[in-house]
Amino acid sequence: MNKKFKILLYIVIIGLGYGVGNLIGYYAGEQLSSQEAPNIYLIIVTLLFGIILQIIIHEAGHLFFGLLSGYKFISFKAFNFAIVKDEENRIKFKIIQGTKGTAGQCLMEPPKLENGTFPYKLYLAGGVLFNIIFSLLGWIIAPSVYMLIFTLIGLVFAITNAIPIGFNDGMSFKLCLRSEINRYAIHLSLVSAAYAILGKSYVVEHPEVLEKIKNLRVKEATHITDYLKFLEIEYNQDKFELKKVYDGLLKLYLENPDLILPYKIEVMRSLVMFASLFEPESEIIEKLMKDKYVSARLKAKEPQNKTILAVYEWRVKNNPQKALAYLEDARKILHRSPHLYAKIIDEKYINYIESLITSEIEQKI
Repeated sequence: MNKKFKILLYIVIIGLGYGVGNLIGYYAGEQLSSQEAPNIYLIIVTLLFGIILQIIIHEAGHLFFGLLSGYKFISFKAFNFAIVKDEENRIKFKIIQGTKGTAGQCLMEPPKLENGTFPYKLYLAGGVLFNIIFSLLGWIIAPSVYMLIFTLIGLVFAITNAIPIGFNDGMSFKLCLRSEINRYAIHLSLVSAAYAILGKSYVVEHPEVLEKIKNLRVKEATHITDYLKFLEIEYNQDKFELKKVYDGLLKLYLENPDLILPYKIEVMRSLVMFASLFEPESEIIEKLMKDKYVSARLKAKEPQNKTILAVYEWRVKNNPQKALAYLEDARKILHRSPHLYAKIIDEKYINYIESLITSEIEQKI
């Protein structure tokens, strides 16, 4: 998206917001003129709960219209709380650490890809539709200053998700309309997520996918097609070919400066571990450790973060005892892994790194 178009798009969004706000304000003023002055504390509470509720409503829209379109439920996340279907199809409640940019998320397994497409329209539009429906219903049923705030929040959510910007629903919808490759990529990401919940890797069980990806002629890189670049890394990680994982991450980091922020953060924090493991003298390590996003991400209580810090302490800071303590902490919080497949990989890394450190200590005795 070029700079002029971005500026024009922002002007349109501001104009729409201003116009809709004026119309609603005028109508609301007529409706609320006879009511008492609002309580400032209740307004603040309404703002906070309104945002939380609209996030949940948005994700519920994806869930509802996904089920309507033949999708299967995988997980429903709001902030650090998630409802997840486990490997035995049981529904469980989990507390997980969120990634910046994903306050809410509803993952579902889509129907099979047929003739280069699948039913994506209602699923992707579901969040926007629910924000609009519930916002307007709330106002119609109980018009008040507080309900007006709730309604406005919902309409802002709807507008900002419907207009194609960044990696929102509107952009995903637009990109799926644009090409078969984009539809293939988003379908593959959803199917891979379903496998991960069950403790498996789709690309490991279907390695032919890697060859297909290599042969794709991607004319315009997007956040959807960027996902495909991670699948070879996942495959090598599963096979424990760690040098290939490092090379893949480094290539992604150096050659793709425009990766969306959630992807970029994951690449950078993983690089801390692999660069520490293979090139502990590399200048890139401290550069990454000083990055504000990486620093914030590594504070989350996740086993992967503890393992990353363990390798950093061992290889870069030459402190094997502190590294072992980090690994012990990681083992204690394996239940915090985002899904079963991540838990399996996390435990594999913990055991492997621990064995390397222990062996090194024994050799020095």
